[in-house]
Amino acid sequence: MSEINPDALSLEDPTIDGPPIQQPPHEPDATATADAAEPEGVVEHQGRRMVDVSVLAAERKRVREATSRAKDAELAPLKAKALEADGLRRALAEAGPYIDLVRQHPELLQPPKASTAEEQVSDDEAAAEARDLELYDAITGQPDLTRAKRIIARRRTETATAAHAAAQAAIGPITSSTAHGASRQNFVSMAMQRDAANQPLVDPKVLAELWAQLPSELTAHPEVGEWVLDAAIGKSLRTSESRRVPRAERAPLVSEAPGGRSGPAWQMDTMAKQLAKNAGISAKDFEATGKTYVPGAVNILGD
Repeated sequence: MSEINPDALSLEDPTIDGPPIQQPPHEPDATATADAAEPEGVVEHQGRRMVDVSVLAAERKRVREATSRAKDAELAPLKAKALEADGLRRALAEAGPYIDLVRQHPELLQPPKASTAEEQVSDDEAAAEARDLELYDAITGQPDLTRAKRIIARRRTETATAAHAAAQAAIGPITSSTAHGASRQNFVSMAMQRDAANQPLVDPKVLAELWAQLPSELTAHPEVGEWVLDAAIGKSLRTSESRRVPRAERAPLVSEAPGGRSGPAWQMDTMAKQLAKNAGISAKDFEATGKTYVPGAVNILGD
C-alpha cells in the first residue's frame, strides 16, 4: 500500500477538521451514478477510502467553472435584451424634446394647405397697392387689403399666363420642327418593315395616308408608329384586289338551258331592233339571220 498524505481527507468520515463542505442539493442521475468511476488519487487506509486535498480542490474548481458557464449561457439572452432596452431608452430620451414640441403644437402633424394667389401677397405689399389705387375701407378708412391682394393676385396670374404663351410661341417652331423630323424618321422606319419572306409589310401609300391624319407630335413616338403600321396593314388587306373576287363586267346571258335548246324560239328584243335599225336591216331579215346563228361556229352576218 502507498504512503498516505497526512493532509488526506476521508471519503467516508463526515467529520473532518475545518468548516463543512457545502454542496448544493441535486437529484442523482441514474446513468451518471451507474457510469461513475472512482476519483483519481483515491486510496484505502485502514478500511477507509481517502483522497488527497489537491484532488478535492481541483474538483471544486471544475464544478464552479461549469456552474459559471451554465449561468452565463442562461443570462446571455437577458443581457442582450437589457442592452437593447437601454438603447431604446436612450433614443426615447433624445426624442423627448421633439415629442413635447408636437404635443404642444399638434398642427405640425397636419399637411400644409395650398396657399392661394391672394394669400401669397404680403400685407405690406397690399397696403402699398391700396394707397396707390386709393382703395380704402368705407367704414374704417384704412387701406382695403382684401381688394388690393385680389388685384395683385389677378395681375400676377395674367403676367404668368402671358409669359407662358410667349415662351410657347418662341419655342413652338423649334419643337414642331423637332417633332416633324422625328416623325419623318419614324415613318421611314415603319415603311421599311418586311416580313419573313423579305416582302414589305404595307404599301407606303396606305401608310402615308394614315400617317398624315395624326399630328407630328404623336407620330414622332415609335409606339404610335407601330399602331399606325398595324392599321395600315389591316386597311391594305381589307382593300387588296388580290383578296377580292372580281366582279363580272355584265351579267351572263343564258342562251339555252343545259342539255340543249328548249322553250320558245329566239325573238328580237329592244337592243336587237335598235341594231337592226342602225344597220338598215328590216326586223324580218334580222330575225331570219339570227335564227341561222350557230354557237361555237363561224357565222357570217350580212353579205
